[in-house]
Amino acid sequence: MNIRDYANDVNKEVSEILSLCDTLDIKYEDEETVLTEEQIIELDNNLDTEDESIEMSEQDLEEEVEDKAEELAQNTKIDLDNNKKIERVK
Repeated sequence: MNIRDYANDVNKEVSEILSLCDTLDIKYEDEETVLTEEQIIELDNNLDTEDESIEMSEQDLEEEVEDKAEELAQNTKIDLDNNKKIERVK
């Protein structure tokens, strides 16, 4: 399988796969370069890690924002009509 076919197979742009090849020190000439089975496994493993870390980061960020909003709501009374903090509760 060449790089172009691999990119299509994993629904990524060829440029993304070439960049990952650079990161993993996988040598290639162009998108027609044939990948070995070991290289494909290495790319697969790193694509999965990259996707999971992005997914986890988004989920972690969302949870962090929700936690901070809840904490703020519990610790502060807000005058919504005047859009200002009126009392800090501890």
